[in-house]
Amino acid sequence: MKFISQFPDASDIQAKHLKWDLHAHTNFVDGKNSVKEMIVAAEQKSFEVFAITEHVRSEWQFWWPRYVEEIKRHRLNRRLAVLIGFEANAIGPAGNVDVVDEMWDDVEIAIGAVHGYYHDDSWEKLDPAKLSSDDALDYELEKALGLCDNPRIDVIAHPFWLYKEHFGDPPEQALRSAFDKAKRTHTAVEISPQSLKGSSTFKKALLDINPMVSFGSNAHSVAEIASVLPLFKEVYV
Repeated sequence: MKFISQFPDASDIQAKHLKWDLHAHTNFVDGKNSVKEMIVAAEQKSFEVFAITEHVRSEWQFWWPRYVEEIKRHRLNRRLAVLIGFEANAIGPAGNVDVVDEMWDDVEIAIGAVHGYYHDDSWEKLDPAKLSSDDALDYELEKALGLCDNPRIDVIAHPFWLYKEHFGDPPEQALRSAFDKAKRTHTAVEISPQSLKGSSTFKKALLDINPMVSFGSNAHSVAEIASVLPLFKEVYV
């Protein structure tokens, strides 16, 4: 069962939502800890909803059934709800993501993300140093808008993270454009450490547009679970 109907609007975040972490990774790809270790750690930190959202690519599909089985096995008899998820790469401007059909059959929360500057027809990377800030912004905004148009995508991960890495805080108008599209398409915008850190515009644009939001630490280890909360309390509250 998909989780999308439970996301709050940005203006309606309640105490219970601070007990959600809906973006975490394991050692199936690039995390440091196992599925079981991540679930146990989230439970020990008193979370109520926890999603494991491993990075996926269609060429990595060989491990997907084992991943799903491990989550199902280790979430039994827990005090927290554990969701089967993925974080998928945007392909081109139309909202497509690099997954195979069986992943859609199993997933309970689907996160879409822009993870690099690529040629639209391949996974050949573009050099950020050779992109202007305007071209980089247009690239990421186009992909974010496309992901919102994909009805299977529940959450846009760490919006404009790439731009922030290479060019600094994104212009507020770009955030507003993405958040407005997310609101109109009922797509949640992720509140993550990458979004909050060093941003002077994220909170203002989010509250003004008021789309649905999702809390995600983007944890790649047990130590990083809940890492979004201190920043949220510093920036948002």
